[in-house]
Amino acid sequence: QDWSDSVGGDGIPFNNVSGHGAPNNSDQWIELVNIGAPVDLTGWTVEFMNIAAVLVTVPVGSVTLNPYDRHVIGNPGDIGLSSTLTLRDSTEQIKDVVNLGAIHTLFGFATGVGNESLERIPDGLDTGQTADFKRRSATINAFNH
Repeated sequence: QDWSDSVGGDGIPFNNVSGHGAPNNSDQWIELVNIGAPVDLTGWTVEFMNIAAVLVTVPVGSVTLNPYDRHVIGNPGDIGLSSTLTLRDSTEQIKDVVNLGAIHTLFGFATGVGNESLERIPDGLDTGQTADFKRRSATINAFNH
């Protein structure tokens, strides 16, 4: 869907109201959810290879997430379909790793709005297994269940 609100929508990109334009790579987004104690994400980054096979490092932003708060990083930069996303804290420690290639091998690629999103179900489930993820319709800034 047109999550960047390039055409229509409510003028607020990457919220739960999508636009009506044709989807493209600028509609990609990463959603972080905190299932523990409050955490300050200042200085945190997400790294991945883009579609041109160039390493991209995206600052998460200066925000504190309380338990079950969400933070959406909109249009992070053409995430490659087989990329590995690495979340690092302000000391460069790895906090999470998501291997999109393995997830796509298990679940395939999106075929429409009914399965356009990869989500950990339930929110925050992290056993280190690809099966933690499910392909669903997007629930941007909402509980994954």
